[in-house]
Amino acid sequence: MSISVNSNKIFTKLATSLELLIRTALFVGLPVLMCLVLVHDFEKEAIDAAKNNRCSEMRAVLNRIAIMGNPEKHFAERMERLTSNPIPPRVLAVRAARIARSENGAMDLFVFDASGSIIPLPGFPMPPKAASQAFLKGLLKLTPHPNANLIAAFAGNKNAVNLLAPSPGIFINLQNGFNRSFCGWWPVNGRNGTPIAWVVAFLHKGKIEQDSLVDRAVLTARRLVGTMYYLGWRHPAASETIRPPLPDTPHGLLEVLCTTSAGIETCSFRDRELVTQCSAQGELLFCLSRNLPFHETFYSNFRILIIFIGITAAVTMFIYAGGIFPPFLGFRGKLVLLLLASGVIILGGLLGSIFADRNNRERELVRQFETDHVNLLEKLDRASASENYRFFRTYDEFTRKTMGQSLSELRRQIPALSSFVKLNSSAFISIILVDLNQNIIYESNPGAAGNSQSKLAFQMLRYFQHQQEGVRGESQGDSSMITDVLVVNLYWAYRSLGSFFRQKFLGQDVFFVVQPINGPDGKPHALLLGLQDALVLEMQALARIRRNMNAVAANGLHWAALPVSPDTRWQTFPRSNTGRNPVLKQVRDQVLATQLPAHTVGFIHNCEYLVTALRGHVLDGYVLILARPFSIIRDMTLRLNLQAAGLSASILILGLAGAFLASSMLLAPLHDLTRNLTALTERHFNERVPPCAVVELSRVGERFNSIMENLYDLKIARTVQENLWPGKKLSGPGWSVEGRCCTAAGLGGDHHEWFTLPDGRIVIAIGDVAGHGVPAALVAAAAKVELALNAERSQSPGAILCGMNSGLLEQAGRSRPMTFWLGIFDPGTRQVRFADAGHLFGIVLPVKGGVEHAGAAGYPLGSRKIPAYQDDVIDLASGGRLVLYSDGFIEAVNAAQEQFGFDRFLETILPLRSAPTDMLINDVFTRIANWSQHDFPDDDQTLVVLTVAPVETSI
Repeated sequence: MSISVNSNKIFTKLATSLELLIRTALFVGLPVLMCLVLVHDFEKEAIDAAKNNRCSEMRAVLNRIAIMGNPEKHFAERMERLTSNPIPPRVLAVRAARIARSENGAMDLFVFDASGSIIPLPGFPMPPKAASQAFLKGLLKLTPHPNANLIAAFAGNKNAVNLLAPSPGIFINLQNGFNRSFCGWWPVNGRNGTPIAWVVAFLHKGKIEQDSLVDRAVLTARRLVGTMYYLGWRHPAASETIRPPLPDTPHGLLEVLCTTSAGIETCSFRDRELVTQCSAQGELLFCLSRNLPFHETFYSNFRILIIFIGITAAVTMFIYAGGIFPPFLGFRGKLVLLLLASGVIILGGLLGSIFADRNNRERELVRQFETDHVNLLEKLDRASASENYRFFRTYDEFTRKTMGQSLSELRRQIPALSSFVKLNSSAFISIILVDLNQNIIYESNPGAAGNSQSKLAFQMLRYFQHQQEGVRGESQGDSSMITDVLVVNLYWAYRSLGSFFRQKFLGQDVFFVVQPINGPDGKPHALLLGLQDALVLEMQALARIRRNMNAVAANGLHWAALPVSPDTRWQTFPRSNTGRNPVLKQVRDQVLATQLPAHTVGFIHNCEYLVTALRGHVLDGYVLILARPFSIIRDMTLRLNLQAAGLSASILILGLAGAFLASSMLLAPLHDLTRNLTALTERHFNERVPPCAVVELSRVGERFNSIMENLYDLKIARTVQENLWPGKKLSGPGWSVEGRCCTAAGLGGDHHEWFTLPDGRIVIAIGDVAGHGVPAALVAAAAKVELALNAERSQSPGAILCGMNSGLLEQAGRSRPMTFWLGIFDPGTRQVRFADAGHLFGIVLPVKGGVEHAGAAGYPLGSRKIPAYQDDVIDLASGGRLVLYSDGFIEAVNAAQEQFGFDRFLETILPLRSAPTDMLINDVFTRIANWSQHDFPDDDQTLVVLTVAPVETSI
């Protein structure tokens, strides 16, 4: 039989443990697992973002090396730095000499002051003064027809002035072989914007060591970022080495570089990021990260925290199942802990999912804005064509009106065309209308371009006529081969692109208008050839976009346009200093390198922006840029998060409301029980718990009501007991007696008394019965009766105590002994005769100072059949105070279970030696209550104070 019982117990324990494990897995394990998965996803995203940021930095480093390794860009950048500040010409010459020496003869520099006079460079021979100054005057167009021989002697090309004058700030190829093959000129502006000096630079292609230039660029970058990255390059014709040599080249890197395609920008080498880039000269640049891959992130702390919370929740559930909650936690506290154990992690998972969704929403918003940016830039680019369409429609209208007319009728339409050209003269290079007889019907800018454009127009008209007749075009006798080539190219451009198209013409971007006009016979008898400056048209379109974008900029969206060409004639929009921002320059270079839209996030003027760049199609000379403050995206994400959080909170509130309604049947009776327990602690024993639908709780309520009825009876008994105590203080000339009692339970075991004997003396007593409740209260009531009977029979306090001892032994036996202090005060002599039956000594506080103790060793009443009590006398003729008290004050404990003690009690009453009696009593009870932090004491507390004034005074 015992074996069966033990088996059942084991089976029950196993079933309980299995149920607890299942609950823990559902309420703790599953939420913890979900949170760990979310943290893993966040960590992976953070690692990927860090890798992308690192790769972006590496690409930026390679872009910088590519620029510094390109001769034209390298030297142009050095010149920009030299001429960007308003430096006096003499100081400028010193710095120019230093740059020329550092380039080892690959660069010749010439510095001129504001008047055009040459300034010699320290350490360099004086250049030919006449040739150099004639060259500068030709650039500045101070001389209408500069001496071609002087120009050729100085620049190596007699046409150098015409090539360089339109394009200050860039290097132009003079096609001089390897000596002074490139030339550029830069103004140095003063603070008022006027030039204070000029710098002319020549590059000697034969002296530029391309390999050394790339080596220098890599070594310069290594000094800056060499602690983070391996940098180098591989020669396209000598791929067996890495240049410049790396002191700690990783083994196997060269093999990876040899097998890496030039089109693959990012790959890995031993789990490290490897970024490559092919330069304009064919070098394969590479940047390899020195750091190990990203593995540790701050999300590791989140993982540890989630595991800790999960373990804590599991332990809490085991504690709840084992019923070992702290005793001060009631049902509500246990319920709260259980909800914390099961619900906090679920709520954390919910918030984590909202956070994860926040990241997704932010990424979606970024992608959406990137798409919107590209669409808006494309619209702006297409809309800029309206500037061109305005001209095209005018030409088309002119051709439509003149088509099929004779030449005389054609000439009558010239004033309208001339008026239109004058209104838009800044956009025109020239417009020529010619006929088959080589007559110029109209020319917008006579003599500006010589006869070259008129000859081109004549040849094109002949070519159109011959093509229409099906005859191969023939050259005129005075035409050149170049003119023939241009005619053919323009004709086929007209056939494929229409009458309005863009092409390079003599190194300049030009919009061509080619409009053949048929005569009455249906054959071309006139041709309109127009050349319009693409730069002017694009800048006019961009100026209009700038005006229109001002309203959009008020909403936080900013627009910019950076020129593709370094030619200073191509302006930067919306302001000239816009192109200096490194973020905008970086995104422009990325667009030019990939020919695709580029997006980045960077700081512009200390604000974070989402930046999108696009190469213009109509605005082919510019990269168009839009920048939107990233704070707008975060604000929108925050609003979406708040909406999601509000929805989650609503769902949570609905769940809590449902739980509240479902648990009302259980919690309402508990609330009533709690309310009545509060009434019990406040000693309102007439409250009752109403019946409820839950049978078990209803039975608890019935038992509680039974207890309350009993306590109500005790309350009545307490009222009776309080009536046995003195109702008010007793006083006379120069003396008073006052006291208070606070019981620990409904009925207490402390007793105090004072009354007047027939001879005028005052009996003062205080006692303490062992225990509390009804038995102690009955013994205290019996002691009151015995005191009254024996005080009439005996004059001595000791004798009175002996009589009370006999009476209490007869009534209660030795089960409830009672300590007792009895004194008889004589108002005439101001003396107190007293005897002590084991009670705490009284404290005497004379008026003149000091402390005395009034008491003697003795046995409590009811503890011995034949006790002996001795009388003693306290003399208060000089005035003073007698304080009697029970042990409830001394044994009161605080939260740390530390007793109040006699010393603290004495420290409490000493400062109140001369205070009014009621103040002394109130302060003592208040300090004890503050010490114990209980509404009612753990033991009965009684205090009796006799105050006596000196004989010559009165109270």
